Amino acid sequence: MAEKTPVEYGSVTDLESHKRRHVFLHRMLDELLADWITHTGGRPSKGHMDEFLSWSNEQRTNPTGPHE
Repeated sequence: MAEKTPVEYGSVTDLESHKRRHVFLHRMLDELLADWITHTGGRPSKGHMDEFLSWSNEQRTNPTGPHE
């Protein structure tokens, strides 16, 4: 099996692509954090990062679905 290149792992090799990827990842983090707040009532200023990360990890296998 051939060794994977950085691009195949989801990373980027040139600066402009890196910047675009970083902006995209920040947008996705914003969306994930907003979802956590909506579903749990958690507050970033009052909660702990491990609560957010645990909830996020659990959503991969047992999603709560859209908030109504």
